[in-house]
Amino acid sequence: MAYRIVEITKPSEVHVMNHQLIVEQEEAKFSIPLEDIEIIICIGAKIRFSTMGLGEITQAGIIVVGFGKKHEPQTLIEPYFPNQRHVTLLQNQINMNEDLKNQLWDKIIKRKILNSARNLAILGLEGFEKISEYSSSVKNGDEKNIEAMAAQEYFQFYHKGLNRRTSDPVNSALNYGYAIIRSYIIKALISTGFHCALGLHHHNEYNSFNLADDLIDPCRAMIDQAAFSIIGNDINLSTKQRRELTGVLHKNCKIDEKIMQISNGIETMVDSLKNAILQQNIELLKLPFLLDFYNLEHRV
Repeated sequence: MAYRIVEITKPSEVHVMNHQLIVEQEEAKFSIPLEDIEIIICIGAKIRFSTMGLGEITQAGIIVVGFGKKHEPQTLIEPYFPNQRHVTLLQNQINMNEDLKNQLWDKIIKRKILNSARNLAILGLEGFEKISEYSSSVKNGDEKNIEAMAAQEYFQFYHKGLNRRTSDPVNSALNYGYAIIRSYIIKALISTGFHCALGLHHHNEYNSFNLADDLIDPCRAMIDQAAFSIIGNDINLSTKQRRELTGVLHKNCKIDEKIMQISNGIETMVDSLKNAILQQNIELLKLPFLLDFYNLEHRV
C-alpha cells in the first residue's frame, strides 16, 4: 500500500526505471519504489520529468502537485483511471435531481461545521458551542449560506483577525495543507469514476474540480488542527512545516464508526458518495469525523 509523500525542492531530473522513481540532483541520486508513493510534491524551478516517466508515475496511481513560490498550488497531474462504471456514474451525476444534491450538500456542510467546532475544543479555544449551533440551521441546500457565516466566525476563534484573502503565515500553512488534501480527493474521485467538474454545490465553469471542492469541506479542520501549532512568522514554509501538513493524510479520522487513516477515510467517503448517488440515498454518504491527532484534549 502506498504511504510515502515525496517532496522535491531542488533542481532535479526525474524519471522511472524498473518501477523505481529516480530523482537525480547535482549532489545526490535517490531511488524510491513507485508502489510506495502516494503523492509527489514539487516546489521550485528546474524540476524536469521525462514524458515516459510521467506516464508510469500516473499509471501507478500517483498524483504530482506543483507549488509556486508562495506555496500555493499551480499544477496538478493526476492519474486517469478508466472505470467500467464510469458511464453509469456519469449519467447519474448529470441527471441528479436538485433535491438529492441539496440533501447531500446539507449533510456535508453540517459535518464541516461540527468538525470545525470540535477542532476549537481540541485546541482549547473558545467558540465550540457557538460554531456547533450553526449546524442546526443548515437546510435546503444551505440556502441561507450558513456555511459561510460559520466559517467566518470560526476563523476568528481559530486565529483572531485572520483574513483568509490575505497573504500571511497562517494562510500559507492552511492553503498548502488544503491543497494536499484536495489533490488526494481528486485522485480518489477519478479512480472511482466520477467526473470532477460536476459538483453538488460548486459549479464554477472554469473549475475542473468542483466536486473535490465540495468534498474537501469536512476535511478542512484536519489541516487546521495540524497547522495551528506550526504557524511561524514567514509565508515561506519550512521543510518541517510542510512535512507536518502533508503528514495529515496519515493521521487518523473516524468514519462509519471505524478508525482509519485520513487517506483511507477520503477513499471511503468518495466510494460512499458513489453509492449514495447511484441508489439516491443520502444515508449511504459517510463523512470523516475529526479526531485529536496530538492528544491535545488531555494536555495538562
